[in-house]
Amino acid sequence: MIDSNIDPIDHPHIKGATVPGVEPLYEAIRKGTDKDWEHRAGCMTYPDAVAKVLKAKGTDPSKWLKDSLHMSLNEMKKAAAALGAGDVFLIGTLPALLRGTSGSKVPLTSASEEPLLLHHMLTPSGWRLASRF
Repeated sequence: MIDSNIDPIDHPHIKGATVPGVEPLYEAIRKGTDKDWEHRAGCMTYPDAVAKVLKAKGTDPSKWLKDSLHMSLNEMKKAAAALGAGDVFLIGTLPALLRGTSGSKVPLTSASEEPLLLHHMLTPSGWRLASRF
C-alpha cells in the first residue's frame, strides 16, 4: 500500500481528481457524500488522465502508459506535453485513502488541504475519519 507520495516511483500509481471544482475528499467525507466522490472527481492516475486526452485526440496511448510507469510526476508532465496532451488537470499531492481503492492506486486531495492519512483509521468496513486527539 502506498502511504505517501514522496517516492517518485509511486507517482504513476497515485490517483488524483481530474474534475475542476469538485469538493475535496475530506469535505465529501464530512458531508457524507463520499460514496460517489471518486466518480464525481474523475479520480484516476496521471498516466490514465493523459491516456484519456491522447485517445480523445486519436493517439494510441499504449506506449505512454508503459513508459510513464518509470517516471516521476514532473517527468510525466514534460513527456505528456511533448506528446501534445497539453496541461492535463489533476489535483493531488497529499495521499488520502478512499474505500474501495486498491493499494496501488491511492486518491489524493489538493495541496491546500489537510493530509487525511494521519486522520483515518482502518475499520472492518473500510477507512473512516478518526479522532485527531
